[in-house]
Amino acid sequence: MSLQIPENNNTLLLANFAANANLATVTEIDNNSTFIINQTTENVTITIPNRTVLNSSELITIVNNGTANLYIKPVGSTFGAELQSNSKIELKCDGAKWVTDNNGGTEFFGALRNTAGTWGLINDAAHQPHNINNVVAGVHPYQVRMDYSIPTEQVATAIITVDDTYSQYGLFAGISQGVSNGSITISKQGFGVYIAYNGTDWVATLGAGEFAVSTDFTFTYAAGVLTVTHTPIVIHKDVFNISATPRGGVHTSLNSVGNTSFQLEFRDIVTGALITTPTTSCRAFVSRNGMWKVENDKLGIGGSNIWVYGKFKN
Repeated sequence: MSLQIPENNNTLLLANFAANANLATVTEIDNNSTFIINQTTENVTITIPNRTVLNSSELITIVNNGTANLYIKPVGSTFGAELQSNSKIELKCDGAKWVTDNNGGTEFFGALRNTAGTWGLINDAAHQPHNINNVVAGVHPYQVRMDYSIPTEQVATAIITVDDTYSQYGLFAGISQGVSNGSITISKQGFGVYIAYNGTDWVATLGAGEFAVSTDFTFTYAAGVLTVTHTPIVIHKDVFNISATPRGGVHTSLNSVGNTSFQLEFRDIVTGALITTPTTSCRAFVSRNGMWKVENDKLGIGGSNIWVYGKFKN
């Protein structure tokens, strides 16, 4: 539906802007008060030139009758305002330049989904992202970065949450927000693993719902001490929040603990001597309860997503 335009204004009809451009020439700005744009290309910034002579009482109206959103910015201004489809905006003159009223701020929102380790925006009949023009892997393997199609503004807020599927796995989401992009990290508290010697090799077994996998673990056994290394899983907080419970047959205790490793000691349950050659009785349940950042390639759960909402303000 098109907006109703006042008939007493000098009106200039404008076609779609395919790229960033000036709204009109200075002469056209001088001679018109209303500018109607039929915008169909998304994420375009339109700069509004000043009139030859500016008076503080002057006012112009810009109407977007198209299907795509625009970003309106007065010439010489760092900030501007969003002009959504089928809406209008008024620019007042302060005696020196046009001024946009952007008290409501410029929003961005969308739903992000991980498919086989790669993040992307959900954009279908039921989901419509807004002002997020790119989603890529971040600097770290556990980050995803969103790029915004918004010229420089100040950050007002950014809110992110996991959906009900991710929340069942105990996942948390956080965002480091900037003026041109935001980096998202998903974290989890702890993991539980069953470690056992099968007569040939040490094996890590994890329960359903754990984002850690058996290939995350490597083992070194020497003089009764098993060093378990989990390089892809970095415990960032509560490093020493760990416990080990023997399954039976031998005594098990913790030795050294680090961000990406821990040590288990196996001792004869009667004599207390270290078991220098492992047996199938060398086995234990280990629970690490510190926070760790989950890498992207572990997060491809069908039907799950992250919800994002934020706002910029000039």
